[in-house]
Amino acid sequence: MSDGPYRSLNLPSHWKKVAKYAENDAFSEQQICDAVLPALAKDWRQGELAQIAAAIADIADQTQSGLFRQLDQLEALAQATAGNGFRQILVHCAMQQVDAGASGDTVVEGAAADALAIWASRHTRPIEEHYQREWDATRAGNVRARIEGGFAATRYDGLARQLLGKDAPAGLRTPPKQDGLGEGPPL
Repeated sequence: MSDGPYRSLNLPSHWKKVAKYAENDAFSEQQICDAVLPALAKDWRQGELAQIAAAIADIADQTQSGLFRQLDQLEALAQATAGNGFRQILVHCAMQQVDAGASGDTVVEGAAADALAIWASRHTRPIEEHYQREWDATRAGNVRARIEGGFAATRYDGLARQLLGKDAPAGLRTPPKQDGLGEGPPL
């Protein structure tokens, strides 16, 4: 009996857990969502995005500077963060927020929520391709649909506020292991 293709997936262990939950129909989309939240939070901490978010907040709080000056400062920040995809996404999302007319905390909160959603969606394709190679197209399509369902249930704005320190952490832990007979999938 195989442990499943998620074991050989070329992603960090916290994203392998998301793949494991998506592969197994015993896990609900909410449980997939519950696995996505700590995976995103771990990537946020490992990428040290709190520092970049603070720099974005400083730029967004400059009320005297004009739109073009803020965009120039964000462009300089984007060049300084080259080499880290998650940081780049965060800065570019902030540029989109400023370009859309947002200011202050709205810029950094909106950029963080958008960046988290984009970062999560970037993990869908490698997982699907891995399942395509290891199993078959039907199973890979099912895994992709379940991951997207879990992503759709994810509250990126709430997670962004927690990671930015605006809200108290909600205890980002993966769902408990289901090991009893009565703890199967919902009927």
